[in-house]
Amino acid sequence: KSLKRSRPSLTLAVTGCLVNSKVNQLKESFPDVDYFFKPGDYPQWLEKAESEPILPRHPLPSTFVPIIQGCDNFCSYCIVPYRRGRERSRPLDEVVAEVKELGRRGVKEVTLLGQNVDSYGHDLLERPDLADLLKELNAVEGLGRIRFLTNHP
Repeated sequence: KSLKRSRPSLTLAVTGCLVNSKVNQLKESFPDVDYFFKPGDYPQWLEKAESEPILPRHPLPSTFVPIIQGCDNFCSYCIVPYRRGRERSRPLDEVVAEVKELGRRGVKEVTLLGQNVDSYGHDLLERPDLADLLKELNAVEGLGRIRFLTNHP
């Protein structure tokens, strides 16, 4: 609320698993939020955002980079596969290009994100794996550290 009041032109969006089932309640509870979208809607929202820079102009030295969405494990205690769907990896060249651009902008550390980063690439035609991605990212100039979250089990 305070962000929107101090910067009225700011666009606020909320995303995540909860949006799938609670969007109407969220809209009612948070009238200052401009958009609510579920994780599966990322591509359509990214298209809308193409006219604006997705990467921050003055990034912190560390940032997060999503590499895979969803999960194929269907653990009895977990809702993720039902809310976020099956695993979908970002193409290796797309992730590498993003990290190179972040490096040019001063980022020194990236944390690769996914519900199960161990499964990275199994759904892509070229079938790269996490090791292939790490090898490519290790060659990015200026990048000092690569971390990842989360692996299964």
